[in-house]
Amino acid sequence: MKLRVSTDLIIFIFFYVYGYILISNYIFGDQVHYMQLYKSLSDANFTSILLIAPVDNEPISIFILWLGSVLNIDKNIYISFWNAVLLFGFFKFSQKNKLGVLFTILLLTNFYIVVLLTGAERLKFAFIFTIYSYLFFEKKFLSFSLLVLAVFSHFQTLLFLLGLSAYELVNSLKQLLLRGRLKYYTLITSVAMFSFIAYLIHLFGDTLFIKVSQYVQEGSFSSLINMSFLLVFALLSTRNRVNMAAMIIAFFPVLYVLGGDRVNMIVFMLVLLKLMAEGVADHPIFMVLMAYFTVKSFGFIYNIFVYGTGFHG
Repeated sequence: MKLRVSTDLIIFIFFYVYGYILISNYIFGDQVHYMQLYKSLSDANFTSILLIAPVDNEPISIFILWLGSVLNIDKNIYISFWNAVLLFGFFKFSQKNKLGVLFTILLLTNFYIVVLLTGAERLKFAFIFTIYSYLFFEKKFLSFSLLVLAVFSHFQTLLFLLGLSAYELVNSLKQLLLRGRLKYYTLITSVAMFSFIAYLIHLFGDTLFIKVSQYVQEGSFSSLINMSFLLVFALLSTRNRVNMAAMIIAFFPVLYVLGGDRVNMIVFMLVLLKLMAEGVADHPIFMVLMAYFTVKSFGFIYNIFVYGTGFHG
């Protein structure tokens, strides 16, 4: 027990250093906005945070940033702690499903993971709650609560719920067609997810409309091709092909509205977590894709050290 605690602590510290090296060198791009926001939050009180968060930022993310700011913790030190929490969650989930050392290395150096550690600050908090929601999936209430926190950390997580709803809907249809009845938990989960999405759209409709208006762009052929490739890789790796197909295909209309980069990231991460939960994310076919995203992260990291932003050029 003592050995396990010590090992986990060493791993967490390693993740902290890894995240700190990346974030401390990421000084331009989106980080300019986040550094200004972090500094300005030091003068805000708790009440004002609750008032402005639903309008300007997702409330959980803004509260987490505010907490570090009012405690006068250096931003890089503070965010590096959350980076370590994120990486540790992915590491433990990989360990839990016995996915092996090579897969874990490719996971922790994945392009999208590196983006979460650096440029995508609010989305990082959403994925922290998401990965721990999967890690504690057996504890249903805790798992669902963490997923709710993920949504309020970044509304883009609503796309996650869309994919999960499509996945669970297939389970409901399977049971209805094969057994003539629905499993109570599956039905409740599907209804709850759709209801929750509808409620959030009603509650934050104006904010969501503004965000969608900012993100809208024409769907490109290359984005469609990328999504199609992901679909093929996922179907060749999963044990639940119908569910996986329904989950990914549900995003094709969304891809046209919001464009490729944001949607592709969400869908890839959703596929990744589903395959990890199945214990098949280290399937040779999917490992090829994982290796590609690790290689892709090299150029991003190079840009961070040379230009101060991963998205230079």
